[in-house]
Amino acid sequence: MVDEFDVAQALCGGILDRARAWAFVRDFAAVWAEPLVEDAGIRAQDLQRAEEALGLTLPAALREAYSLLGTRPDLTGNQDPLLRLFELFVHDEFGGVLVFRSENQGCAFWGVRLRDLGQDDPPVLVQSQDGWVPFLAGTGRFPATMPRMSCRPRREWAAERSSGCPSRPEGIGRV
Repeated sequence: MVDEFDVAQALCGGILDRARAWAFVRDFAAVWAEPLVEDAGIRAQDLQRAEEALGLTLPAALREAYSLLGTRPDLTGNQDPLLRLFELFVHDEFGGVLVFRSENQGCAFWGVRLRDLGQDDPPVLVQSQDGWVPFLAGTGRFPATMPRMSCRPRREWAAERSSGCPSRPEGIGRV
């Protein structure tokens, strides 16, 4: 099929740079959600206002993430949501960390050290019970971890939605 998307194949060799991360996210969204549309994310002036409120400048890779995915909770808000701009905050530990993602129950946070904000693609740290530890070598690889992983491509569940509720196996969803 034309719209098949093999996640394993797409990730073969890893996500080595931002261009590959964005290509993966676009391809994933096109098949498993709704396609990403240019200029449909958070506007540059809103990003600038958030930076002014925080008193810092977001790295290029994080600006790109918000510009493309910032208005797509279907891709970024399922398990460990990308924080909305007004939710961004600086965690005091580890010399200061700009937090941009939170585990849905507040058990872990992802962020970038303040001292690394001048880099276009700074390393991402995760804070959990072990403190702040390295998560990814660069923020630009982080977008590939954001999309929710659904069980079926959009083309399959779209047909079910239009014809009513999807069927479910016996016993699922019953208490």
